Amino acid sequence: MTKWSPYCNQEKPDRVNHPVNCVDWNQATAYCAWAGKRLPTEEEWEWAARGAERGATYPWGNEAPGGQLCWNGEGNDLGKGQRKSTCPAGSYPAGNTPQGLKDLAGNVWEWTSSTPDASDASRRVIRGGSGSNVNPAFVSAAVRDRFTPVLRASNLGFRCARTP
Repeated sequence: MTKWSPYCNQEKPDRVNHPVNCVDWNQATAYCAWAGKRLPTEEEWEWAARGAERGATYPWGNEAPGGQLCWNGEGNDLGKGQRKSTCPAGSYPAGNTPQGLKDLAGNVWEWTSSTPDASDASRRVIRGGSGSNVNPAFVSAAVRDRFTPVLRASNLGFRCARTP
């Protein structure tokens, strides 16, 4: 894979514990398939980010974000607007869901397998906000966006899911 951004984590020894980023939807899908898994659907992703049946605003609960996640907003450990790249995965345990899922808000947006709607099958939904966000609404469990599957960005990654 060709590096095209200084903020991509691959081949950087000091970022081996950071999330995979700078991958497009097809690369994320292929990796999950190789691992015997798949990308989560948008619905699965949101259910997990809301703490399952709890239905919270954020993975950690309903209180506004501050130091519970890797983000660029008010209350983060570097100061508002000072974050330049991702954080090591799982480094903010106060932001975990009750089930122990890490980094469902902030750090990187995550690809899902879902399309935005039936009339827009050319794009895929991303969830979770990223470390570059400064607005609390953009790291809530409800936030979503959509991109073409060929998009690669330093604030975009993925996680795999498995069917029990």
